[in-house]
Amino acid sequence: RAKHQFDADKLEFDVRVLTELSENESDVKKLKRRIMKYKEDLNREMERKERVKASGTKENESLEGDCERIEKQSSGMKEKFERFKFSDDEKYNAILELHREDLRQLELELKESKRFIFGAIGCSDASQEPN
Repeated sequence: RAKHQFDADKLEFDVRVLTELSENESDVKKLKRRIMKYKEDLNREMERKERVKASGTKENESLEGDCERIEKQSSGMKEKFERFKFSDDEKYNAILELHREDLRQLELELKESKRFIFGAIGCSDASQEPN
């Protein structure tokens, strides 16, 4: 009878251990599934971050190239404007001198005309000459 009781207790213990083991195993499996899910989520996020970083790097390189190109163009434009300014100043001064020369010529003609007109009347006095 004691042996029977011992065997029954042993069987009951084995059943309890196996039941607890299966419960523990299901908990462990759940935890493993959860860990694997989080690992997959982490890997997806890391891949997404790398893609975003790569596209950002590519866009940055493109923008840097555009910036360098625009800086070169603007420096070329500045040089052209400086040359044009110098050239325009020279042209302006040359035209101004031409106009001054024309003005002097016209002043001489006006004086000659005044002398001719007022000189013919008999007014040789320069103080009576209108300005």
